[in-house]
Amino acid sequence: MEPSHTRRGSRILIKALLGTSALVAASVVSLSALFLLRHQAAFQRQFELRAEALAGSLAGQCQFALLVANRTELAQLARAVLGGDTDVLYVVVEDASGNYIAGAERAPIGRKMLPAGAAGIKRSAIRNLRAGPGGSPCVEASVPVIPQAEGGPFSLQAPQAEVLGRIRVALSLESERALFDSTLRYVVAIGLSILLVAFAIGYVQIRRLLRPLVEMAQAAKLVGDGSSESFRAIKRSDDEIGVLVDSFNRMFDQVAERTRQLHEQVDAKERARAELAEAQQRLIDLSRRSGMAEIATSVLHNVGNVLNSVSVSRSEEHTSELHSLRH
Repeated sequence: MEPSHTRRGSRILIKALLGTSALVAASVVSLSALFLLRHQAAFQRQFELRAEALAGSLAGQCQFALLVANRTELAQLARAVLGGDTDVLYVVVEDASGNYIAGAERAPIGRKMLPAGAAGIKRSAIRNLRAGPGGSPCVEASVPVIPQAEGGPFSLQAPQAEVLGRIRVALSLESERALFDSTLRYVVAIGLSILLVAFAIGYVQIRRLLRPLVEMAQAAKLVGDGSSESFRAIKRSDDEIGVLVDSFNRMFDQVAERTRQLHEQVDAKERARAELAEAQQRLIDLSRRSGMAEIATSVLHNVGNVLNSVSVSRSEEHTSELHSLRH
């Protein structure tokens, strides 16, 4: 059967390991969550910038075609953008009033299924939405088409500039989700590795730190149980625990010496008590014998008295008889 102090030491070790592991796990989870949130925000911002850049590039290319309402050229430009980036979900070219002119789509969304844009926007706009029958998550960039004479397609701070139309480009976030899932698996693997390494290091260090304490607890239990077994905690370092071990060993030696002296005193008292009981028993025996002798002497004295009385009586009778014979 496993000793009680070993089980107690194991419980202390388990509690310390659980506390340390919980602290490390909380730190790893917090840092991982912060990293993933920032990483997801960076991915989202990357797609927003890509969508805005594609929309701005198309806005610079289709100014003349939009000015003359050349739907064929606008559709070709939209399909070129769609074919150049596999994440593009749809491209829509609208006039200044927000009416659909041309476009291209990767999935069969249909013009009626396309989400409507905000009318009258003279600045670029970014929004997150779900487009198409399947509700695919995407990010849409809407960029106004402004003539070059008014500052070009990226001069979006001129609210009085004439707006020829608007370009809307949507990027699917499925690839962003795939990247995020891959990053999540990578972070989880790293986090588990950190936890395992921290658990192993913590086990070795905590066991090394707790072992002298467990030994001292064992020694204290032996002293408390009155055991005469000699036990000393082993000093393994010169730190505070090592000083505590030295102090405990000195205290244990003093307690052991005092216990030995007390045991000797108790043994001496027991021997004296035994000798006293033996002397008392001898005295009782002698007293009993002395009493019996006194009784015998008294009986003999009484018998002697009776015999003397009988002898005197017998002598008187004999004298009387002699006297009677003489007369």
